[in-house]
Amino acid sequence: MEIVTPHIPWVRPYAYGTIKAYIVPSVRDGRIVVELAQRMDLNYTTVTIDKNWDINKWSIGVGENYGKRCEKNDFSLLYSYLKEDITSDEKYDVIVMYCINGWDQLPQEVRDGIKKRVREGTGLVIIHPFTGEKDDAKNRASDLWELSPLVYCLSDWVDPADGYPRVNWKALEKDSWTIVREHYITRNLVLDGMPFDHMYFYKYELASDAEALIVSTKGGYPILAIKNYGKGRVVAFAYREIGILPYVEKEAQYDAIPWEHFYSLLIRSIIWAAKREPKIYISKIEAPQGPIEVGQLKTKNITITIVNQEESEKDLILEYTFRNWLWQLKANGTIKVRIPKGTSTIEIEIPDDLDQGINYFEAILRDSEGRHYDWGSCVISVTKGAYILNLSLDKDVVSRGEMIGVTVTVAPIKEGNYTVVAELIDKYGRVACIKSKEINLVGRTNLTFTLDTKRVFTRSAIIRCLILKDNRLNSVVNTQIIVMQNHTWDDYEVYMPWSTPYYVLPWYSVWEEQIRKLGVTIMDDPWGPFKYIAQLRIKGLGVYWYRREPYLKQKEMYYKTKEKKYLIRNPCLNDPAYRNEIKNKVRDQVKRLMKYSPMSYFLGDECSLTCYGDAFDLCWSPHCLAKFREWLKEVYGSINRLNEEWGTDFKSWEEVVPMTTEEAQAHGNYAPWADHRTFMEITFADIFKFIKELIKELDPSAIVGITGTQAPYPHNGCDWWRLDKVLDWLEIYSIGGQEELHRSFSSSIIICGATGYGGYGPSLKDQIWRRLFHDHKGALVFWIYSEMDPDLKFNPSGKDLSQVFNEIERGIGKAIMSANREHDGIAIHYSMASAHGAWIQDGKITKDLGYSTWTSKEFKTFMNNREGWNMLLEHLGLQYDYVSSEQIENGILRSGEYKVLILPYSIALSRKEVEEIKAFVKNGGILIADAKIGLMDEHCKYLKKMNWIPIEGALDEVFGVRRTNQTAREAGYIDIIRKNYENFSSPIEGLPIFPVEPNIEPVSGITLAKGKEVPAIIVNRYGRGIAVYLNLWMSNYVELGSRLAKRKILVLMNALFKWLGVEPKIKLFNTDGTRYYGGEVIRYLSGNVGYVAIFVDPDLKEPVKLKVMLDKVYHVYNVRTREYLGALTNVTVSVSPGEPTLLALLPYRVEEIDARILSENPKIGEYVILEARIVVSNGTAKGHTLRFEVYDPSGKERFYYSKNVYLGGNDTARFTIPLAFNDPPGKWIIKIVDIPSGLTKVIEVNLSS
Repeated sequence: MEIVTPHIPWVRPYAYGTIKAYIVPSVRDGRIVVELAQRMDLNYTTVTIDKNWDINKWSIGVGENYGKRCEKNDFSLLYSYLKEDITSDEKYDVIVMYCINGWDQLPQEVRDGIKKRVREGTGLVIIHPFTGEKDDAKNRASDLWELSPLVYCLSDWVDPADGYPRVNWKALEKDSWTIVREHYITRNLVLDGMPFDHMYFYKYELASDAEALIVSTKGGYPILAIKNYGKGRVVAFAYREIGILPYVEKEAQYDAIPWEHFYSLLIRSIIWAAKREPKIYISKIEAPQGPIEVGQLKTKNITITIVNQEESEKDLILEYTFRNWLWQLKANGTIKVRIPKGTSTIEIEIPDDLDQGINYFEAILRDSEGRHYDWGSCVISVTKGAYILNLSLDKDVVSRGEMIGVTVTVAPIKEGNYTVVAELIDKYGRVACIKSKEINLVGRTNLTFTLDTKRVFTRSAIIRCLILKDNRLNSVVNTQIIVMQNHTWDDYEVYMPWSTPYYVLPWYSVWEEQIRKLGVTIMDDPWGPFKYIAQLRIKGLGVYWYRREPYLKQKEMYYKTKEKKYLIRNPCLNDPAYRNEIKNKVRDQVKRLMKYSPMSYFLGDECSLTCYGDAFDLCWSPHCLAKFREWLKEVYGSINRLNEEWGTDFKSWEEVVPMTTEEAQAHGNYAPWADHRTFMEITFADIFKFIKELIKELDPSAIVGITGTQAPYPHNGCDWWRLDKVLDWLEIYSIGGQEELHRSFSSSIIICGATGYGGYGPSLKDQIWRRLFHDHKGALVFWIYSEMDPDLKFNPSGKDLSQVFNEIERGIGKAIMSANREHDGIAIHYSMASAHGAWIQDGKITKDLGYSTWTSKEFKTFMNNREGWNMLLEHLGLQYDYVSSEQIENGILRSGEYKVLILPYSIALSRKEVEEIKAFVKNGGILIADAKIGLMDEHCKYLKKMNWIPIEGALDEVFGVRRTNQTAREAGYIDIIRKNYENFSSPIEGLPIFPVEPNIEPVSGITLAKGKEVPAIIVNRYGRGIAVYLNLWMSNYVELGSRLAKRKILVLMNALFKWLGVEPKIKLFNTDGTRYYGGEVIRYLSGNVGYVAIFVDPDLKEPVKLKVMLDKVYHVYNVRTREYLGALTNVTVSVSPGEPTLLALLPYRVEEIDARILSENPKIGEYVILEARIVVSNGTAKGHTLRFEVYDPSGKERFYYSKNVYLGGNDTARFTIPLAFNDPPGKWIIKIVDIPSGLTKVIEVNLSS
């Protein structure tokens, strides 16, 4: 039991031996096994099975075992574990289980095995016995009812459409519970304080051979019943369950629930079923009858009756506690007692300082060696002097800093002087404001308080009112308010959706602490203590994988019939009815949720026009076609121009329809298909724009985004140049080169990569670190079940995430987010028109799911080629940006920011792009292309063909080449034929790859290599610039398995870039002086601070020792180890897989942090104000980030006071701590760290109360 929660060890250890139990909890309440083991002497075997298939699937396994435990509607693997255990020869005293999704859904061997074990003497404790049969006739025919003491409740069931369980609400009711029979299980059991208003139970009949011990108070329905089955004992509970734990509604979260009494009931049931009742036991605990007057408490006693059925007397110890109804300890003690044979009694004096109202007495009987015999509880009722009748607020939603008016209505039972207190408590437990009034209470009275919300840190808070007399608590009433926070996404955030428990967990405080240790800062619980993202989940934005059947059926019907009615998307995004529906839904949701100050509005997950990356020619609805025609009018202006481009003969715009894949390929002109694809990409971006505008009408500061982003494929609508201009926040999947696209297209967009998924080790760590240096401002973790085991321990994935996130969140993330990413003047062309052009050459629409990369070899090459360029440049130590077609048309190449433009399979270029590229090269730019460049215009119409062979490229003049219709030239591996050209000297003889286009030949260009008869690497001077046509795919760099072959490409391209005057600012070398290829160097600049992140391949087994050559002398710091390395032009580092080295390069040395407390004699409930200045050896510090960490007198960090501060152009920061009124007095520590240098300053501040 690595993680220990507060608990009472009722029978641990147990004087009558360890109980061997087989326990079947759910994943969500799997912790209950540990909770029981903390309280009782338990030797357990457990198999954890949740009701929900997805929680089972994506939990408890990591690495290669992740995601294999379960499938939708298929629990067979999990049930096989049950079968193996239940049918084994292993002996158990008791089985404790819930029915998962129904007894009749378990394998027959499991059901027979359980019954056999019970008949032979094994006990059974079963929670909510039900069959899983929706049909009541089948339900009543189940063999479950011969075993269970509770019978014939209407059954819950699983909906096969989605695989999720459904609750049969007709079977449920709420009521308090009443003990109707004295029994070992109910002996000395207290039910007072249980949240019966928030607990359902199932309405059962009592089996004819069973006995009810607890029933519902009003209806008399059995809640707990027992029976014998063969030699075994069976206990059945009727409450609605999470697993073994009762399902208690979230509304009860602020109630002081005496969970120990529930555990007591469950433990007694287990002990009885296991036939292990004690021979020395507490038969009765009696408190004085009726409420006791305060002045008479010290004259009253608790009477404890003990029965000894053993052969001799025993010397034992009685431990006892008194607690109030808030479970606060009021008194405790121990008594040594000699227990004679038979019956004896003990008197315990009641302390005179108990609070008024209900108090609990708990007693444990043990021996001097700590072995526990028995335990019990009772209630002591103390007469109240006064009580709170009502608590009302002038408003229940305020902005932080507003005042809130509180009216408390109090009434006396006994007149006199009382103190009434009003507290404002945030979800961190901080008392942000407290007011009190003394009152001589003689009748019903209204008191008003004004509470200031400026110190409330969480959007949800509690107003708690108490009434006391002589410091004795009489009454407490809570109510909840919303305090809207001005959250800004200005630091690294970790979002964990779909993980919030929407029910009360007894161990929630420890669960929350573990979530924070993981590094999570945002969840999807509007009332919780974490920041919040609002999930709108708008239908129709994509086809979820596990709900794809209707989509696949539609696609199959199109494949069979070719009827275009099956090309109508469901829903059509241009359908006014659909837009009106989502308009109403969005407005309603935003009105309801905006008060929770969400960090972002999350529109949908895994959005796509089709199904993920599937190739399907949607959408042909009348709404889309009408809008498509209007768009075509804007693009072409006249029907004649459209016909000329498309090669069609439409007489009017009303006749215009696009072409399907098959039609366009047969037509030989792809424009009627490609224009439709472009229009659908515009449509997809427009639906998000439409929704975003709706949200911003109501919440102008809203951040709007989506999760689970897809690769930019020709059919799925995911043109990220368009979408990144619309959306503010993206949780991305790192597929299709998105890391580079998003950071290139928008500096303001908030990118968070999806992570978790049971991954661990260097690859997981590398993923998170590398994303930070690709402008990610956070991460999304899927999900708590993948990172934390049911017992609340982190699995290997959770441990690694915790380590990385906590380091990033302690200042490095803020520092990098505040800096600007640098590149080496290299731009790579991003062209969705070229994506269309690549796919349509050979793409096919398949009968079933067929991603674009599966259905077109050309498009697979297109995507791998882009990835190859990314990898190649990074391995050469170079960095780059992507630039879109629109950016090139708008003149970005004239900005002077880029000196190199790379065209990766840019088969489709607009006339304006061609003009801009030509001007760029003429003016001295460098143009590098691979193959098939500019053969089509932006509509995917070939410029010129002969015998179906493209014979003209829009940039052929620039590259100094021409194309013929001769494709019969023999190709082979590429050899360097001109090894010395204008100071370019090839370091290699050739490449083990083939050239691409056999019909290309130089005109003014110089051929440096050939693949037998086919030219490659053609260099041409054009104006003041130079153009290089490689005629080879960089996809080879991705696809080649040989490391030697990849290295040859690297070495050749490094020489080519060097010849072109393009070299990395920071170079990596092996210790033997040779260039190191295979790592990645990423640079950021913030004022005077340069950051250099150095990565190596995460799949390496050992660290790599590298010499880092700098461009000049810097004061060099290792940011992660907080070491000063010296004033250097080069530095040697050891870089481990998954653990990048982060260097800070400064023009000065950081000498100290000059810090002082500005507040005079600060007290609890006041403000501590601190000023810190960075002192450097020369000049002024600029661009630094400081980390302030605040520790209380116990040494615990108060995370909500700690903060990262970016100084920008300043060298000084002011830091304020708004102390709460319940913060402990004493010596507090403030630790200040300069992130670039690691220099640390510690300040002590003594706070008085």
